[in-house]
Amino acid sequence: MQYDVVVVGAGPSGATAAEDLARSGHKVAFIDRDGRIKPCGGAVPPRLIEDFFIPDEQIVAKVNTARMISPTGRQVDIPIENGFVGMVDREHFDEFLRKRAKDAGAHRYTGTFTKIERDAEGVHVVYRDKISGNEMKLDAKLVIGADGARSNVARAEVKDGDKIPYVIAYHEIIEAPEPTPSYDPARCDVVYDGKISPDFYGWVFPHGGQASVGMGSMVKSVDVKQATADLRAASGLTECKTIRKEGAPIPLKPLDRWDNGKDVVLAGDAAKRRCTLIRRRHLLRHGWRTCRGHRGSGHFGIRALKRFATGPKTLHARAQAGVPGVGRNAKRLLPQRRAA
Repeated sequence: MQYDVVVVGAGPSGATAAEDLARSGHKVAFIDRDGRIKPCGGAVPPRLIEDFFIPDEQIVAKVNTARMISPTGRQVDIPIENGFVGMVDREHFDEFLRKRAKDAGAHRYTGTFTKIERDAEGVHVVYRDKISGNEMKLDAKLVIGADGARSNVARAEVKDGDKIPYVIAYHEIIEAPEPTPSYDPARCDVVYDGKISPDFYGWVFPHGGQASVGMGSMVKSVDVKQATADLRAASGLTECKTIRKEGAPIPLKPLDRWDNGKDVVLAGDAAKRRCTLIRRRHLLRHGWRTCRGHRGSGHFGIRALKRFATGPKTLHARAQAGVPGVGRNAKRLLPQRRAA
């Protein structure tokens, strides 16, 4: 079978892309390594929850305040506009999105991407199957690289895909304590302290019965585990049980271009979409925009993918605005997604 699109990586961007394209009637496959949990504060604003139809059961906490802590220890509490920011647990949230993509008709494959090959018959995505260990191929018209900040697709296919600076982020998921003056289950803490991170920030984000405590830095000499331990001590969280520990790179700026001009486009961290404080740059939004490459004319290609990658509005907003070739298709899609 030749797929219209093969998506490499199925975090929020990749899984959302696969689902949306499948619901639009395209033949879609996605490849994911499975079993990996990305370190992430997990903050998703209400608009994202609405646009991407995130069910209440995926929201493990609702945060109504952000506390900024300065290098001098000064604390400023900022109420969240429009009520709250939802918190998700990436351990369960990513799998929910993958399952939803599969239920929408996308074919799921588990393995590790190795390369893209081209010949007279088209584009072939090569991956190593997780169970058998055998090298497998998927035929495709287009490829979406959504395989993270150290994207192998970007490195192989897009100019300067391997040259963007990033910080190493590390966090620990802990059992949340009872509310205290230093820990509020309805508040996100963002800590600017050179003793924790000389060039980035630390965070304490509540996840219901759990919490994410972590930091990041570009400085190689920084001991991220010790810095996180220091942050836990400063926040009164040292005695809380540690559930798991995770680390991953976070890109500091986007690539100058997100495609190779013919058959590959990048999404999410693979495009080096920068993550920010509380909103985290709408983790899902870029995946949906980038991959909504369907128009009323039936045209489907790299220009269409790029158009949605750089557009100013989400699909939901485009539908409400009646954008030609998008609104009609989106209005058809929205009720299906709500019912999904």
